[in-house]
Amino acid sequence: MRKLLPVMLVGLNLLLSACGSNPLESIGNRFTLSGPCANFNDTRDGFDQDVRIANSYLNVGGGTTIAYTSSWYDNDMDRQTLNCTPDWRSSNNSAVRFDNPQGTGVTVTALQPGIVQLSAVVTGSGGTKTDSVWIAIRPLSNEQEPNNGYGFAKPLTVDAPAIGYNSTYDDVDYYYADIPAGRSYQFTLRASATPTNADPFYDTWYSGDVRHGDGTYIGEANRGYTNTTASTQRVYFIVDSSSSNTNFPYVLKLELN
Repeated sequence: MRKLLPVMLVGLNLLLSACGSNPLESIGNRFTLSGPCANFNDTRDGFDQDVRIANSYLNVGGGTTIAYTSSWYDNDMDRQTLNCTPDWRSSNNSAVRFDNPQGTGVTVTALQPGIVQLSAVVTGSGGTKTDSVWIAIRPLSNEQEPNNGYGFAKPLTVDAPAIGYNSTYDDVDYYYADIPAGRSYQFTLRASATPTNADPFYDTWYSGDVRHGDGTYIGEANRGYTNTTASTQRVYFIVDSSSSNTNFPYVLKLELN
């Protein structure tokens, strides 16, 4: 069933019709209807919506806004702007919080890292209409600069991830760890998020070398090695971005067995 215009406008329409004139079309279009968007999504309403996000990359604890617009065909079949509120949904409810939803949009707060789809969903007798945007939520960096050489290398603690950025394509970050005699170890390196074909983000690839203090090559990331000497051995790990996209930080962890 078609929704009725507000009672005031209907009464005005009847009064003007009785007087032989009906300028309600020009008057009615000045009004913005409000309420749940589902009220305007009927089979004949031509309901339409659009969402735009201010910032697609957020750090944990940060926020952004999603602008929302909607419209429908009124009783005179003129497209009219609405001030209605959709149902806001997230592909990961633990990653974001929606605040202060209004007919013009909503505020989003990032709670934990991940790639998340945010959607405005409107269900009515005209079916379900969905419009979505994506955000990438990045963990907070704990990287300490400068760390771009052996003399500036920062210590790694077992099972305490280092989170950082290669700020430019040719930037490298140095870390070191003291490995006890006879112990096996591994430097695990990955990007903080892995985009998929479904989202609009690009992969960031990181690579890394394990080396002695004199620069002698030991091996690469994500493989196990053993200190076969009889004393504690200091080894270095060098993080390098092999991708021109550095929007996602790396996560580096030392594992000791």
